[in-house]
Amino acid sequence: MLVGTAEDLDVASESLHSFGWVDDAARVESLASSTVTAQLSAHGDEIVVSELRETPSGLEVVWATPTHRVAPGQSIVLYDNNLVVGGGLVSRR
Repeated sequence: MLVGTAEDLDVASESLHSFGWVDDAARVESLASSTVTAQLSAHGDEIVVSELRETPSGLEVVWATPTHRVAPGQSIVLYDNNLVVGGGLVSRR
């Protein structure tokens, strides 16, 4: 039985809750930056972020290319020019 393809696991974005910025300067600069990346696991590759959108419940991270969805509750850490700028937990869809 075929349930789906690997591409069916891809999502265009992830919603984060309990998000925290390193400081307000990191927030302002990262929201306007074109060099933000995300780390989805300790040993995973960095993923290029195309846009960050603040929401009432946290932050929406839009991927430059569709990326495999991660489990709710998993941490995502954001970087800008190799500096940690913030992080949060993946929300349930």
